Amino acid sequence: MATSRSLPFAAPASAGLVCAPVVAAAALWLGLAPLPALATYGLLVLLVALAFRRQGLAVFGPANALTLLRYALALLLLLDGVAERAVSWSLFAVAAAALLLDALDGRLARRLGCASRFGARLDLEADALFLLAAGSALWLAGRAGPWVLLAGLLRPAFLLAGRMIPRLARPLPPSRRRAWVCGGAATALALALAPPLAPAAAAVLAALATWALAFSFARDLWILLRPRTP
Repeated sequence: MATSRSLPFAAPASAGLVCAPVVAAAALWLGLAPLPALATYGLLVLLVALAFRRQGLAVFGPANALTLLRYALALLLLLDGVAERAVSWSLFAVAAAALLLDALDGRLARRLGCASRFGARLDLEADALFLLAAGSALWLAGRAGPWVLLAGLLRPAFLLAGRMIPRLARPLPPSRRRAWVCGGAATALALALAPPLAPAAAAVLAALATWALAFSFARDLWILLRPRTP
């Protein structure tokens, strides 16, 4: 019988196991070796399970399971971009599926009344992984320069800065700007992966997405660093 301490770890691990066949099928469809893809995905699920356990929660929920599947799709996007170094319809389809799940997981959490701080944080990191994966695919395919990696590295850099400067780790005031900018940037990078799009047009989309994200993060840094009014 599972103990109360093991339940928080088992919940996300079980969700990851349910998604594993989808990961294997998608890897085969992309022409990737399924075992390395599943091994990398398993490591990702382990990290999510450990983070979930540290929060002391018991219910992982279907919305978080969808977010976990987004992690898997972003991971496959990254692996396929490294392996193929070219855009394809299958790569674009994976990016589009990840965007669709991004639109569904938050709505499902609110509909079922299971939204949580952990789920919101899980969603943010899934966004960052997708941006990094899509940017890497564009760079390796020659559709953008290495600067496009900044789109996915801004979030880790922001978290690292918060570790070194406590003031940057303070909660930010709610803002719809972050959600709109992140969603728009993810959509632009996904569209830049569409095979019919000219490389120059793809580079413009990637540049706009990267610039918008950089501006949004700079705005948040200014909010956290500006002097407080008495």
